[in-house]
Amino acid sequence: MSEKLKEPAFYERLLRFNIVLVFAAFFMNASIGWRSFPGPAAGAADSYRVYGWAYGQVTEPIGVKEPAPVFPVRLLKKAGIPVPLAGKLTGLAAFAGLTWLTLIFLRKRYGAVAGAIGALFLAFSPYFSYYAVRGPDEIFPILFFLGFWYFVEKKDLSLNNMAAASVCAALAALSKIIFLVFVPAALVLWVLEERSVKRFRFACYSVLLTCALVTPYLVYQNSAFGRPLSLQENLLRQWRNMAVEGPVLEAPFNGGPIGPVEFMFGEGARRSAAGFAAGVRKIFLSGLPKMAFYKIELFFGLMGLVLLYAKKQWLFPSLFFLFVLPLAFIAAVNQVVIIGGIESRFYLGAYWLVCAFAGIGFQELLEVLRQFMFAALEESGAGAKPGVKK
Repeated sequence: MSEKLKEPAFYERLLRFNIVLVFAAFFMNASIGWRSFPGPAAGAADSYRVYGWAYGQVTEPIGVKEPAPVFPVRLLKKAGIPVPLAGKLTGLAAFAGLTWLTLIFLRKRYGAVAGAIGALFLAFSPYFSYYAVRGPDEIFPILFFLGFWYFVEKKDLSLNNMAAASVCAALAALSKIIFLVFVPAALVLWVLEERSVKRFRFACYSVLLTCALVTPYLVYQNSAFGRPLSLQENLLRQWRNMAVEGPVLEAPFNGGPIGPVEFMFGEGARRSAAGFAAGVRKIFLSGLPKMAFYKIELFFGLMGLVLLYAKKQWLFPSLFFLFVLPLAFIAAVNQVVIIGGIESRFYLGAYWLVCAFAGIGFQELLEVLRQFMFAALEESGAGAKPGVKK
């Protein structure tokens, strides 16, 4: 069979059209979100102020918000743009950046079809559109984490590449502090994939530089509030109280700050295990299926996840479980009474990976269909040769 038949021109045209579809889907989704959803309120507690404030009967600040999403909104505010509009602009810019970088990363690492389809599922997501319009808080950490992973996956062990990866990792952590755990965990997996002194050295330097860049934020919280994770540990207390008493808003921080280890395991091994198991069930039976607005991405996402492991390309799909494991400790909490679970924003990181896996799964299915078609054409061509008249 000729090489020309294996790569038909219409296939390349279809691929280019699919990339156009990605950005058309993004602009359509973004415009609907812009018209339908309000931006962050200018004077409410969830506005882009530096300090994290309690609500209900408590009015004192409980810590300092992660600064990366706050900074661009406050910068636009100083330029005269109102906070709701600044939050919308920054959030949608982050969503556009995430869609573009997902397309580029998947295209270079797994193939053009994977990039186009994975980015298309992401661009169509109404949940990403909604939370982007609400501001960059939820999109920034995923965007910067993908930037970090993009530089790591280049397998360029130079100092410049390590510095770029570390800056992206630090920005992810300064957008949501839990990413300060995700980054070294991801680097451990990366080192285990190909055990070498060079990779180990790259990972160590990257973690050290990331921590150095994040440290001023932790030092300031410690000097101002007596704990480096004051805001986060107060919020963990809120989660613990909601898990025990339900979403009681009047006194959500009763009991004082609680550390991550105590939050996860402080109620004993049996209760912690039961809560974790309930959270896992909630994630896979309710949380992620709800996020999959079009449902078909779950099918292709599972296919892509399984195929990557089947091909022994386990590193990228393992990031999914990195995102899911901490989430399981809160997923079963009745935070939002109407839906009987937690807000959908907590699933965005895992769902972004589902979209990426869906692109890979679709590409693999397309490849199987193409091979079947080529085999059928070759067989029909071979069968026609003896009957050809000269």
